[in-house]
This record gives sequence, structure tokens and C-alpha cells, in this order.
Amino acid sequence: MKTKNIFLLFFLCINLSLLYAETVYNLRARHIDKGIELRWSNPSNSVATTLRIERKQNLSSFSAITDIPSNLTCWTDLYVHPAENYTYRIVSFSNDKELGVSAVCDVEADIDEKYSLLRFFDNTLSLSAGTKISFVVSIPKKGKIKIVVLNSNLSVLFTLLNEEKEQGVFSGEWDGKINNVNVRPGVYILALFSPAGREMKKIVIRP
Repeated sequence: MKTKNIFLLFFLCINLSLLYAETVYNLRARHIDKGIELRWSNPSNSVATTLRIERKQNLSSFSAITDIPSNLTCWTDLYVHPAENYTYRIVSFSNDKELGVSAVCDVEADIDEKYSLLRFFDNTLSLSAGTKISFVVSIPKKGKIKIVVLNSNLSVLFTLLNEEKEQGVFSGEWDGKINNVNVRPGVYILALFSPAGREMKKIVIRP
């Protein structure tokens, strides 16, 4: 019986050490590009395939906001509001099996309160590949915003959005088509018109 208990204790210790080794560590956060950037370290012997970013706001419960590949060590949360408190943690998975949960990291969002095209996930679109231009817009308070596609002469070709939006973050995309017809390859402009003025970003359409 004593030998059996020693074996069970040894087996438990081995499993706990493996669980600990699979958990990301040194999770930290900072304000960057009008969002919150998370950085962490991955264990060298990890067999995790997916990391799940979880977040809670103020006194709410944790909820999953995205799944990312396990080899990444940073990620930026653009869906935040000024002066709000956020808590993050990362859950490691091997396929569908949960391996461990990181320590939590608290941060208060300190982003500029202005209408802004925060960033593109990719400013190049390939018509033959069927990719899309994806973008994120920061909306500090309720107001009417307009997002249009311009040609190189700054003439309006297509309106993606023209309506009043609530405070928050709006994400959208464009497939390079106008009335279901592909535009010609070349350089175009994505323009944001808001109560604060105008902001423009270059986009490239490839064949």
C-alpha cells in the first residue's frame, strides 16, 4: 500500500509539473497604438497548439475574445474603451484539451479619445485570391461616421458605411468590388469622415 501511494504521489507530481510547464508566464500589458498590447513568454517544451486570450472588464466574468497560434508571444486588443479597467489571462490548449491558465494581468485603458482608423490587418488585397481589406475604427462617442473608397484622384468610388454609430470600436472589410464587379488593380484610398474631420489610409489592389 505504501509503495502504491508513493507511485500515485510521483505520478501526480509529474502531471502537475507538465501542467505548469504548459502555462504561458510573465504576462504583461502596455498601451500601444490606441489599444492594449499583451506580451508573454512561452515554455520551451510546450506542446500547446492554441492560446486563448480571455478578458474581463471591471467586475464582469472572464470571456474568450480570440484564439491564436501557440508560437505567438504578443497580441494587441483594439476593442477597448478609455478609462476602463481590463483583466487578461491566457489559456493554453493542445487541440481541444486545456493544458493550463496563466496568471492574470490588470490594466486600465488609456487611449486617445478621437475618431481614428486604428490600423489595417493588411492593406493589400488580391482579387485572384479573393482576400479582403480588413480595418478597425475607434469611435470615442456616438456620432455619424462615413467610410468611403477613393481613387488616386480622391474621387469617391464606393461608400462602405454612412450612419450614426455608438461609442466603441467598429470593424469592417472590403472585397475590392463595386456593385459586385472587381475594381482595377492599383492604389486606392480608404477615407474616414467623422465629426473630428477626415483621415485617409492607402490600400493596394493586386490582380
